[in-house]
Amino acid sequence: MLKITSLRKELKEAGLLERREGATWLKLGFLFSTFAALTVAQVLLPLWASALLIPVTALFAASCAMMAHEGGHRGLSANKGRNDLMLFSMMTAFGGVSGNYWRFKHNVQHHVHTNIEYEDPDIDVWPMASTARVYRESNAFRQWFQRNLQGYMFWPLTFLLVFSMRVAGVVYLRQRIKDKGLGDADNRMDLLSLVIHVGVWWVAPILAFGWMGLLFHMALWMTIGFFEAAVFSPAHMALPVLTDHDDKWRLQFETTRNLIMPKWLSFFFIGLDYQLEHHLFMRAPHQNMAKIAEYTRRWAAERDLPYYVVDYGKSLLDVTHYMHHAWRLEAVGQHTQDQWTLRRSEVDLTAQANQKAPDGPVAYAA
Repeated sequence: MLKITSLRKELKEAGLLERREGATWLKLGFLFSTFAALTVAQVLLPLWASALLIPVTALFAASCAMMAHEGGHRGLSANKGRNDLMLFSMMTAFGGVSGNYWRFKHNVQHHVHTNIEYEDPDIDVWPMASTARVYRESNAFRQWFQRNLQGYMFWPLTFLLVFSMRVAGVVYLRQRIKDKGLGDADNRMDLLSLVIHVGVWWVAPILAFGWMGLLFHMALWMTIGFFEAAVFSPAHMALPVLTDHDDKWRLQFETTRNLIMPKWLSFFFIGLDYQLEHHLFMRAPHQNMAKIAEYTRRWAAERDLPYYVVDYGKSLLDVTHYMHHAWRLEAVGQHTQDQWTLRRSEVDLTAQANQKAPDGPVAYAA
């Protein structure tokens, strides 16, 4: 069982695990004020110019929403109230996604079961198949989709990501309220934030601008969904999918990779380009992740642990390629990422030889 106590001690002594709350609030202020200015510009500009600004506005809005990620991990502050303020204001009131749902899906399911078949919701996305087992257990329509369209439709479907998370969040919050009632402070905060979101993002734009307000909302949040997927997907997708794992820290090294990108782009990723370090130290401030990565890479090399780093552009291509063939790949047992690499190579060779994917998963020796 891998222990990261010694690495944590080094980082603590270097002061890299100390929260940087003031800097994070200032960054959010810059991101949100820029987003607000761009939104005003889109109201005043001609339609064609406003349309051209959508991706830029969405970039700043996506980063605002991702700041909630730090609050959700209690990484913003030692004060629970300010962490919750960041989470529910940015994730729920701003983004429309239940903060309670996000904490459960992301902290409890994804971080604990990273790339575990049927347990990590980030790789279990309907109607996709992340492994051959998921393909076999899908209905006929889903199997046809997975064989023929999954690789082509993965990125276009990410434009619906935010809306699907909003629906899932409402379903989760409804059940949580049934279980714990509105006497639970987090339920009250979540529900109030959703009401604010509906008022600000749905009612007000439609009353003020009619169908154009609705169109702006849909276009903006569809683009944000694509950007969010482009942040989270390359960190784990195309890396080994496992059937199980009993070593939580080694699991992170085997199923997570960091992304190399320009500093200006890294600014908008809120530390998630250093995905491995984030999985190891969820409460570490995102401003320190680059330094933490230096310590982690050396520490991993001393223990012969995998440490994956890839150019961001190549990671996007890798995810796209993986989604074309994921339905044919069997998940592997723990500590066997070499088998996953071999299987991906064999699938690639088979697909090239056939010039198209065959009608069923490729069988491999264990």
